[in-house]
Amino acid sequence: METEIRTESIDGKADSTIVTYAEEHDVDHIVLGSHGRNGLARYLLGSVAESVARRAHDP
Repeated sequence: METEIRTESIDGKADSTIVTYAEEHDVDHIVLGSHGRNGLARYLLGSVAESVARRAHDP
């Protein structure tokens, strides 16, 4: 079984740019890390991983 992994660098707002790219390029999986923030820090800074999971066509 052969697996292709590709890395791209694109400017833009992280969550919407990731989701748009994935939809336009028929991406199978999106892998993101998390800083583990919670409470006030998470509210103020947000979570890109959480936002991508909510916005992605097939989370």
